[in-house]
Amino acid sequence: MRRALHGLVVVSLVLASVAAVPASGAGADASFEANVVSVTAGETAEIPVTLAEADAAVVTVGDPDEVNYEAVVVIEDGDGDGTVTLQFNTTTAGRSDAFGVAADADTVSVANESSLSVDGPLDAGDYDLAVHPGTDPAADDQSDVATLVIQETGPSKKSSTTTDAPGPNAGYVDDLADGVVVAPAQNQTITGSVDVDEGTEQRSASAAAGRVRSSRPGQ
Repeated sequence: MRRALHGLVVVSLVLASVAAVPASGAGADASFEANVVSVTAGETAEIPVTLAEADAAVVTVGDPDEVNYEAVVVIEDGDGDGTVTLQFNTTTAGRSDAFGVAADADTVSVANESSLSVDGPLDAGDYDLAVHPGTDPAADDQSDVATLVIQETGPSKKSSTTTDAPGPNAGYVDDLADGVVVAPAQNQTITGSVDVDEGTEQRSASAAAGRVRSSRPGQ
């Protein structure tokens, strides 16, 4: 009778220990909320990861053969909401702390990252994303894939230039019945020739000097 009770207690303790281990078996899953994440070079990308029956996942960014960069990080869901938003700084990638998480309770640790010696953000292009539940960076059992698109920085904004229509002070040449009016605009020079009959009076005006000069051919 005592032996039977002892065996029952042992079995109960084993089952309790198994139940206390966080689920990371067949039911565990990790996936990206979006198939494509876009960010401008030099800015920080936010990559939301959803966890099911797991409190940690391994995320891989890039591929050393395709883009000459790869980082493997382990994220942990500290607040138990089933989501970890991984932050990736494209400027400091490969040189210093490029990874973070949006929620204070969540954590991220870098397991492996390519070292880059060139200053500046990562090159524009498509970077593979892969994720699997658990904390083993060496595990090759991807549960989901996505793409991080790093876009080129656009040209700096320039002030627009507008051209106004000619105003009332624009230069003009007008042929009147009793003469020709030549009225240059400010900083404008009008050149040309005018045929006049002998004895025709010619008058020139200087708006700047306020003078009017009259002359006849030969004067």
